This record gives sequence, C-alpha cells and structure tokens, in this order.
Amino acid sequence: MTVLTKTLVAYQTIHGSTKEAASMTAKTLEEDYQLQIDIHEFEENKEYPDISEYENIIVGSCIFHGKWGKNAEEFLKHDFTGKKLAIYICAGFAGEKELYEQALNIFLRGNIDKYTHLKTISIEAFGGRVPKSKIPHVWFLQASKRLANFRYDTRDLVRVKDWAHKLGKVFAEENN
Repeated sequence: MTVLTKTLVAYQTIHGSTKEAASMTAKTLEEDYQLQIDIHEFEENKEYPDISEYENIIVGSCIFHGKWGKNAEEFLKHDFTGKKLAIYICAGFAGEKELYEQALNIFLRGNIDKYTHLKTISIEAFGGRVPKSKIPHVWFLQASKRLANFRYDTRDLVRVKDWAHKLGKVFAEENN
C-alpha cells in the first residue's frame, strides 16, 4: 500500500488570484504527483490548520496595498522545522515583466526575511488581478504614467502550473 505524502496549501486572497494559484498548484500536485492535498483558506477569526501531519506546506498571500494578508503573514510564525516549505505571493506588479524582480524582492523576500526561522525550498511571485471597479482613478493615472502597458490582470496560470511541477519533483524526492 502506497502512503500518500500530505501537503497543505494555505492561502489568503482578496480578488481571487491567490485562490486560483492555490487551486492550480493543488490540482497539479494531486494529479501529476499523487500527493494528498488539503487546502486551507485563511479567514478572519478562523483557526490555523495543525501542520504536524504535513510533510509539505505551501503558503500563499495576496498583496493588498503593498502588504501581505494578515492571517497568511501570521501563519509564517509557525515552526516549520522538518517541513518542505514553499511560499508564493500574487500581486499585479509581479505579473509585469519589468517589475517582477522588484515585486519578488519587496513583497516576498523582504517580508519573509524578517522570519529568520523560515527555510524555504522555493519562493515565487505571480501576477494578480484587480477588478477595474476597485482601482481608484488617481491610482490608475499614476500607474499608467509609469507603465505604458499597465494591465488590470497579470495572472498567468501556466507559470503557476510550471512552479507546481518544480515543487512536485522536490516533494516526490522524499518518496524515492
């Protein structure tokens, strides 16, 4: 009997991009690497999942007004010793080719560096989406002046799936 490796995909989302990335990652790991996946969406006043039963943990957060989702960031305070930990963010600017590295450094590396206990196997920044009705006109004018090709939607699920395959190979190493 094969024992499935348990993987937790925990995330916080505002406009749905982080949820889509979590779902794509979970589906890829489950179907292509036969991992047992549990998905947990952080919500206000909801308990954090017990991580003791998981070998692999993926944490995702939206970036809203330049900050992580509060519950996703609080989750990073857990002790992940002995776990394979991967972290991603979804932010509109991360999907802009010319701003990707900046988004990765500021929103991801800059945030997780303050949690010195974290040892990750992979980090990634994906694009996001903001419904046009949610963008203040003044903000749009500022962004469009800086980026000639400013886009409301910078999601790329192919990139998410490619990252999930990289994770799947690392997670599967433990079983071989």
